[in-house]
Amino acid sequence: MGLTGTIPRQLGNLSFLVTLDLSGNKFQGSLPQEIVYLHRLRVINLSFNNFTGQIPSWFSFLTCLKYLNLKKNNFTGLIPYSLSNLLKLENLILSSNSIQGIIPEEIGNLHSLKYVDIENNQLNGSIPSSAFNISTLETIALGQNSPFGNLPTDVCLNLPKLKKLKIWNLTTLELLYLGDHNLRGRYNFIFISRLDPNNLYLHDNQIMGSIPASIFNISSLTVISLKVNKLNGTIPENMCHRLPNLEGLYLYGNLLRGQIPTGLHECLALQEFTLEENELTGTIPRAIGNLTFLTRIYLGHNKFTGTIPQEVGNLRKLEDFSLVFNSITGPIPVEIFNISTLVFLSLVGNHLSGNLPSSMGGRLPNLETVYVYLNDLDGVIPPSISNASKLAYLNLSGNKFSRSIPTSFGDLKHLKILDFSVNNLLSEPSSSELSFITSLTNCKILTRLGMNDNPLNGSFPLSIGNLSSSLERIYAYNCDIRGNIPQGLGNLSSLVILNLSKNRLTGSFAAAIKGFRDLQGISLNENQLTVAVSEDICALKSLYNLYLSKNQISGSLPSCIGNMTSLRYLSIAKNSLNSSIPTSEWNLDNLLVLDLSSNFFSDILPKEIQNLKAATYISLSANHISGNIRTSIGGLQMLLTLSLAENKLQGFIPDLMGDLSNLVFLDLSNNNLSGLIPKSLVALQFLSYVNLSLNNLWGEIPSDGPFKNFTSQSFMSNGGLCGSTRFLVPPCSTSIGHKSTRKKTSHVIFITSGIGAALMAITLTIVFLMYRNKTEVSRTEGILEIRTVQRISYYELLQATHGYEKSNLLGTGSCGSVYKGILKDGMLVAVKMLNLQVKISPGSFERECEVFRNVRH
Repeated sequence: MGLTGTIPRQLGNLSFLVTLDLSGNKFQGSLPQEIVYLHRLRVINLSFNNFTGQIPSWFSFLTCLKYLNLKKNNFTGLIPYSLSNLLKLENLILSSNSIQGIIPEEIGNLHSLKYVDIENNQLNGSIPSSAFNISTLETIALGQNSPFGNLPTDVCLNLPKLKKLKIWNLTTLELLYLGDHNLRGRYNFIFISRLDPNNLYLHDNQIMGSIPASIFNISSLTVISLKVNKLNGTIPENMCHRLPNLEGLYLYGNLLRGQIPTGLHECLALQEFTLEENELTGTIPRAIGNLTFLTRIYLGHNKFTGTIPQEVGNLRKLEDFSLVFNSITGPIPVEIFNISTLVFLSLVGNHLSGNLPSSMGGRLPNLETVYVYLNDLDGVIPPSISNASKLAYLNLSGNKFSRSIPTSFGDLKHLKILDFSVNNLLSEPSSSELSFITSLTNCKILTRLGMNDNPLNGSFPLSIGNLSSSLERIYAYNCDIRGNIPQGLGNLSSLVILNLSKNRLTGSFAAAIKGFRDLQGISLNENQLTVAVSEDICALKSLYNLYLSKNQISGSLPSCIGNMTSLRYLSIAKNSLNSSIPTSEWNLDNLLVLDLSSNFFSDILPKEIQNLKAATYISLSANHISGNIRTSIGGLQMLLTLSLAENKLQGFIPDLMGDLSNLVFLDLSNNNLSGLIPKSLVALQFLSYVNLSLNNLWGEIPSDGPFKNFTSQSFMSNGGLCGSTRFLVPPCSTSIGHKSTRKKTSHVIFITSGIGAALMAITLTIVFLMYRNKTEVSRTEGILEIRTVQRISYYELLQATHGYEKSNLLGTGSCGSVYKGILKDGMLVAVKMLNLQVKISPGSFERECEVFRNVRH
């Protein structure tokens, strides 16, 4: 009735009330305690409401109650043990709530109980044995709860009237049917036959072992459902000898082996037969044609071989026939297409061959679904298929169909999905356009169109904009489609996926995308598009994928691209884009893939690259990017692939690159990088590819960790590298130590490495190591004595001064600047840099250094 609100307390004043039925409304809140005053109540039906709270314990005072139904509410808590006082209760229905805990042992006191339904809750523990002593019980439904464990061995001995037992999440079938494992022979037969139900439902459990043959001795059975368990072994050959009334046999989702029993044809009343998702082998028996009452056959996901017997055509009541993903060969029997009751036909993933019959749709007035994809069918697609006027789902993909696509598809008014991709189909030879698209404008509820991987060799007609307004997906890649993308394509406002890649499309796509409001994926890569990416693309607020690589697109990327926060995949590689990468693009912190490689971007690598925290793939290779590799790149913890090759990068490889713990692929080749290969890269355990060739690196090539698997190809054309002979480089020389004197001295070192074109200066570095002798030099001494000279690499100086950061600048003289630095051993150093672009008089730099050396620091 749709009543709302709460139950008023005044209801408790109706003292003569016998039946209270408030089911099917929208009442909420807890039940008022005043109901306890209704002592004459025999029926309470509060099902299908929104009541909350615990099941009231005061129900126990309603001793005349015979029927209690609280189904489909929001009750929580435990089942009150006090319900055991309702000695006249015949029906207890508590299903589809959120009740927890165990079933109370006291339920065994309800000696009048006939029907108990506690399905779809959160009950656990064992089912109390007392429940199986209620001799009046006819139905027990405990499904969709937490695992109950094992049933008692005498489950059925005291239940002579039991007709339906529905329990999910059992652990062993033997305990349900065979009781004590020591029991043998006739007892097992009697044990099950005492149950004698019409329907046996044990599906969606984890029952293991073979199917007990005694199950097939219950002659009253009409349904056996053992689907979705872990049963193994074979199906008994004589399973139908004593099942004259069996109508439904559901065994799918197990581990059954062997063949379909030849005795199956004795189940003459069988209507539904499902064996999907097992490990069955052999052929489909021809005797299956004798089961003339069959309406549904599901044999998919097994290992059947042979052909489809033509006797299937005798099944004149057949509605559903599925043989998906087996190894069936040969043609589809023509007789199948004469079954007028057929609604669903799925033969996916076999090795079927031959043609579809030329008159296949003429006798199929009820056919709604045809799935025959992933086979070896050939010939033409018969135009007569449109005579199956109710056809809604047609998938012919992954076959060898040839010639033209029938325009009669347009007669299928109920068509929702049409897929004929991955065949050898052509457009009409009489037209340069894809004329079948025009015919499909009559299919007003079409949602998916798949035509990819066919040599269509035509252009889109303008009528493509008149396709169904419900169309959500178009797959037309690798079809040799040429010409412009029609502007009318934007009329398809419901489009979610548009894939037109690997064609010969030209011009722009900007005009076509203006009408899309829900578009999530655009794939236009590998075409001949030329016009720049316009700001219209930024209006696609739901866009997830943007693939435009391998075109001839020029110009720059719009700055608004940084506002496309839904974007996850951005690939515009191998185009002619130039200028700078928009700074806003580095704000796409949910981006997973960024590929801007093989363009003409000229920029420095910004520190904002650290914002791409979710990225797993970044490629900026083959551009004109300059400057240093930012240390902030070490924060990209999710990165798997990083390619910065073929740019103008300089400086050294940051140590923090060793923090890219998931990195698999690293390419920094063909740049102007200098310095050492960071030893931190040794810790990258997943690194399987490195290319540092064609740079100016020096020092030792690491040989531990992933570097054990790399070859000389990864490091070629770096003049200063040394290390293992397998890298085809000279061995590294051992530095010679110097004995220290008792007097402390300062150390003078000359470094001749080039600092980088980006600094626009060539410098020489002189390091003065100056410190006091704590034990021999007194506070009154004015000059530190000179220390033994030692050699320090340029890379060490870069690290000591943090790349000559401004914060370390001590001062600037006429010949250069002085920086503070700290070496790895903690020694404080001062680094003077000579700028050779400044013209100085002979000896000026030496005199400055002499003064600098004698200054007290």
